[in-house]
Amino acid sequence: PSVEQGSGLPQIVVQVDREALARYGLSVDEVNQTISAAFAGQSAGLVYEGERRYDLTVRLAQNQRSSIDDVRALTIPVPDGPAVPLAQVASVELRSGPNQIQREDAKRRLQVGFNVRDRDVESVVLELQDKINRRIKFPPGYYVTYGGPFENLVDARERLLIAVPVALGLIFLLLFLTFGSIRQSLLIFSAIPLAAIGGVLALWLRDMPFSISAGVGFIALFGVAVLNGIVLIGEFNRLRQAGETDLVKVIFEGTAVRLRPVLMTATVASLGFLPMALSNSAGAEVQKPLATVVIGGLITATLLTLFVLPVLYVLIERRFGKTFGKPKPRTKPELTPAPVATWLLIGLTGLGTLWSPSAQAQVTAQTNPVQVGNGGLSLSQALSQASSNNPLLRVLQLNIGYQQSLRSTAGDVGKTEIATTIGQYNSRYLDQSFTVGQRLPNPALVRGLRSLADARTAGAEADGRLTRADLARQVKATYYQLWYVQSLAGLLRSQDSLYAAIARGAEVRRRTGEGTLLEQTAAEVQRRQAQAALSQNALDAQILARQLQTLLASSVPPTIPDTLLTERSLPVIDAEMLAQSPELAQLSSQIEIARRETDLEIARLKPDFVLSLTNQSLRGFAPLGNGEGEQFNNFNNRFTYGQVGVSIPVFAKPLRARVAAARIGQQRAEAQRTARQRTLEGEVGTSIQTYQKNRQALAYYRESALPQVVLIREQ
Repeated sequence: PSVEQGSGLPQIVVQVDREALARYGLSVDEVNQTISAAFAGQSAGLVYEGERRYDLTVRLAQNQRSSIDDVRALTIPVPDGPAVPLAQVASVELRSGPNQIQREDAKRRLQVGFNVRDRDVESVVLELQDKINRRIKFPPGYYVTYGGPFENLVDARERLLIAVPVALGLIFLLLFLTFGSIRQSLLIFSAIPLAAIGGVLALWLRDMPFSISAGVGFIALFGVAVLNGIVLIGEFNRLRQAGETDLVKVIFEGTAVRLRPVLMTATVASLGFLPMALSNSAGAEVQKPLATVVIGGLITATLLTLFVLPVLYVLIERRFGKTFGKPKPRTKPELTPAPVATWLLIGLTGLGTLWSPSAQAQVTAQTNPVQVGNGGLSLSQALSQASSNNPLLRVLQLNIGYQQSLRSTAGDVGKTEIATTIGQYNSRYLDQSFTVGQRLPNPALVRGLRSLADARTAGAEADGRLTRADLARQVKATYYQLWYVQSLAGLLRSQDSLYAAIARGAEVRRRTGEGTLLEQTAAEVQRRQAQAALSQNALDAQILARQLQTLLASSVPPTIPDTLLTERSLPVIDAEMLAQSPELAQLSSQIEIARRETDLEIARLKPDFVLSLTNQSLRGFAPLGNGEGEQFNNFNNRFTYGQVGVSIPVFAKPLRARVAAARIGQQRAEAQRTARQRTLEGEVGTSIQTYQKNRQALAYYRESALPQVVLIREQ
């Protein structure tokens, strides 16, 4: 009850009266020993139970050490007299002690915590530091540190001082890789301060201090703002490359085309962050600054990008820009950032076959295809043999001939209808008539059928080019892999002989007592592993030779000379070659076929024509034309008339549905080509990175590892 609420834990404090102890002839140690023995217990001897030994502990019973009065009544033995109570030689009180004694670096630490409301943490800490420095003088060894959110703020600020410049540098680097121009990269980079204006203004309007979450919001804002600039500048450059020279017209057309994407980007991001900006739940103090910065920055960045950026583009391009037009022929290979993903790995893995035959010829001229000596099949010979003997190419030729033959069917007008009628259709006499009819399709339908046949023929030719390119790629890949396996066999044989020598040396060392059985066993295991690798290499060579035989349609497995591998440099390939690849050309032919099918279905909605001619007899008496009586007509008296008709699709709903389906098919073909082009770009980019990785490994072995081979072999 004597402990105040909110204080520390209660504890019994014994304050010894040294004068009273002196009167009784006692010492502080004797008092402490008595209290410790009474309440905590003290060993008074040992108890043995067989081989086990236990301490014999003595202390007061439970009912005699349950309150502070028991402590006061504890008797202290006096050397020359009766024992005295503890209360006569010391004061016994119940006091509140500290909740917890915290230490850091072997130093006591007292922590004072408080919450900050309606103010930022940094201003509160700065004010607190000023007041403490002016009003409080600490004894030597005492000092104050400020932790919690303020410490996190300082650490995060130091990280932001590194993260923000790095982010801005990466943004600029990506801009340069995209446009290949420092001038235009700086122009788009101007969107960052335009976006920062809105972010700072939004924080000021909402009376929010700058925080770490706001800094993260600025980084996200810079990325979206730069994206809008890329959209605009990219469209301006596209229009100029298309031949437009008037910059003002380029600005108006480009902004009109890209207005919706720019507004959509800003609107989607702003609406996505709006719930965070209006949040009042737990964690809102982190979400609100970030969302406020992004929303405010996007508003100003979008408006200023649409007005300021075009003006800057005109001013800079008129003074420092270059004229867009047809590219001039290059005198030497030139590297630009945009088509980097289409350059590398072509010569190493045969990706050059992705391009058209003309492009393949250019690549072949630059890379100098492998020519080997006598007694083996060269790569050019293998490609020639595959293009001549592979049965799949024969199928493609037949498919092209099949489509060409179908073109003649476009002018098919259908069968001619011939009918005869016999009976009493005019009088009681028997008469007969002959009718010849023909249905003629509309000329637009015939033209559509011919155009579709031409498109399908071109598609079959595109399929043939794609198959030839893929066959060449497979032949190259298999040939190089077989060449690599054969070159590897020599190294494995050398390794096997080396491990055999090591095994013999280990056996000699064991016999002479200098080695152990473990060393000999390890050497034998290594030798057997080398022999197993050599056997597997031989099987791999047989498998690859069989695969190459299948591609070449040869009766026997081909052989290639056992020569060393040589390093080959990659060719410099123009950026347009990827767009001219046989696969994309084949997909473009499918788009053209779908377009012709759409035109054909539209032509089916137009009317067809029907022509017929009838010759018949009308037996019986008929008046003469001059009024001289009647004349009897028999079978020899014939009457002829013709008929012209039009076939109109009255119920045209199914035909219109077929037109709609054909248009969807055309859109699907276009989407497939776009998706495949993106996939090809990604695959080439991945292959480039793999090539760079392998190139670094090759440089390591050439410069570092191989010079050590001689020393390792000697050891």
